[in-house]
Amino acid sequence: MAHSTSDIHSITLSIDSSSSSQTPLMGQRGQAPEDITFESLKKIITEDDVERKRSQEMKQKAILEKFQTAPFEQIVAKIDAESMVFQNKLSEILTTISDENKDNAPQHQTTAVFDMQFPDLYVY
Repeated sequence: MAHSTSDIHSITLSIDSSSSSQTPLMGQRGQAPEDITFESLKKIITEDDVERKRSQEMKQKAILEKFQTAPFEQIVAKIDAESMVFQNKLSEILTTISDENKDNAPQHQTTAVFDMQFPDLYVY
């Protein structure tokens, strides 16, 4: 295995520091960000997961509180409204599917079994 004379840490980039905006590759004041490692990526993912779980728990707590404190009539009205939206969408989908099947179905006449002519090979 041949070793290269260049070192990966000796590579530098010249960046125009005239813009005051921060780019994803550069930290504050034009400094290079910290090294990206497996551990840093794992930490970011874990933090996102914890935040997602926390927000999910807050939503569940709000729903539970709503069902515990809201009047029964209000809960029924909300569920009826949601179910009507679902029912309308389902009916629309089923109507579309049945219309497509009617258009694509081949038109053939039904024949009684005793009127059918079978090939001699199948008749005993």
